[in-house]
Amino acid sequence: MKKITTLLAIILVSFVFFTSCKKEKSPEEVVERFFIHLNNKDFKEAKKLGTENTVKVIEFFETVSSIGTSFVDDEELYPSMPENLNCEVEKNKAVCIFIKNGLSDRVYLVKKDDKWLIDLRLEFP
Repeated sequence: MKKITTLLAIILVSFVFFTSCKKEKSPEEVVERFFIHLNNKDFKEAKKLGTENTVKVIEFFETVSSIGTSFVDDEELYPSMPENLNCEVEKNKAVCIFIKNGLSDRVYLVKKDDKWLIDLRLEFP
């Protein structure tokens, strides 16, 4: 009986240890997950991967999407998955360059509380 109790205690401690040590996501993983959520129009999950600025941009996308306007192409709102994704990290900032719809593009990330977050900003010409 004592051996079973000891074995169960070891299993329980191991389970708690391994589940509490979540692997940190790389900038590449965060960018890929972000685009998956955007492509699925899962704005709630996409917002979790972004800064306050990104949340504002996504809310803008949500508004435009809900209006159902024809002047905005779905590919502009929900871009294709990035190809040839390459991120360069410098301290708590990263820039990820990739190919989207045949064109080179980039996205910026910042690290807050040991989490990489997409940092989008609305830019108007």
